[in-house]
Amino acid sequence: MRILYFSSHPNIPLNSKSGPGTHMREIIAGFRAEGHEVQTLIMGGNSEEQESGEQAPTTASPIKRLGKKLLPTVLWESIKDQRLNRFDAHCAQELRRVCETFKADIIYERGYFSMLSGVNTAKELGIFHALEMNAPYPEEKVQMEGKGLFHHKAIAAEREQCLKTDLLLVVSSALKRYFIERTGVAENKVLITPNAVNPKYLSKTLSKEAARAAFNWSNEDLVFGFVGSIFPYHGVDKLIEAFALLKCENKKLLIVGGGELLPQYKQRVEELGISNLVVFTGAVPHQHVYNLISAMDIAMMADSNWYGSPVKIFEYGALGKAVIAPNTEPVLDVMKNMQDGILCKNNIPDILSAMSQLQEDEMLRAQLAVSWQEKVLKYHNWRVVSQNIIEQIRVLKTT
Repeated sequence: MRILYFSSHPNIPLNSKSGPGTHMREIIAGFRAEGHEVQTLIMGGNSEEQESGEQAPTTASPIKRLGKKLLPTVLWESIKDQRLNRFDAHCAQELRRVCETFKADIIYERGYFSMLSGVNTAKELGIFHALEMNAPYPEEKVQMEGKGLFHHKAIAAEREQCLKTDLLLVVSSALKRYFIERTGVAENKVLITPNAVNPKYLSKTLSKEAARAAFNWSNEDLVFGFVGSIFPYHGVDKLIEAFALLKCENKKLLIVGGGELLPQYKQRVEELGISNLVVFTGAVPHQHVYNLISAMDIAMMADSNWYGSPVKIFEYGALGKAVIAPNTEPVLDVMKNMQDGILCKNNIPDILSAMSQLQEDEMLRAQLAVSWQEKVLKYHNWRVVSQNIIEQIRVLKTT
């Protein structure tokens, strides 16, 4: 099949080292590995060649920073929404232009907030449309940035996106239920495709001994670890508090990632008197993350949002680590408690209990690690995700 992979997001290029950039590249690579011809139209930047080194963080222009500071949130967000609507019209023009020369059988779209160019163009041209929606975007935008005057239009656009597409792809059963209830999309039109890993990167990873050498840790140390952004919704604060209470002489804690709360958490570690037991790496390039996970015995994620499929639990599993993960619906979609890991609520007693259980039972650690690793490598790799998507498209195209 001829697949046109389309993303209307104005700020995420195909070569981005962020999670969305990786997701786009891996799905595209999976389609191509299955023998399909893929043309890309990525409005944030269409180059597939990854840049060397870590990408510099983008900073807003002085005018934007001043506008955001001086204008009320509702007005600032409304201006942004209007600009996005104008950009969506430009996206539609570009998409039609590409479709004139690339006769696609499928337009596969990575959906975004309030953007209708993909689904409308596909309907106008009579092309099968698959829509990947990785978040409840209007709700997410209100939580992260604020509510604009056109919020009702964004909700209406979300409904139109879901009802017009031929196949809706989501990362969790929670998100599937949300879209069915919110938009009325037919259940048989929705496919759950949790996140995944690419096993080919595992062969380059350091051994546990080599990974620990940088911290002067030995194999006798019991290393707990977390990888991710240091934001409130990941529960790193409770993880630190539980670790401080854990009765274990050789315990260590490795926290990998940067974020707005990092200085606050470093100060709390000082107050708890455990600075000699905790290492904060700050933000690191993704190519180094696997080596840092290798240093861990028990990899943790204390909390996550209600709808997302946390990539880190799959990376932990692929590297053969015993996992403590949040007892959320997206995690329950893929993991079984006490079979693939220990799933706990986001509170200090539950997290401490899980840590104590794994600290005391080395055999349980090994059993959980092996079970989850086997499942991740077999079912949660990007090639399998791409195959599942293509299979569902074929079913829908023939019915």
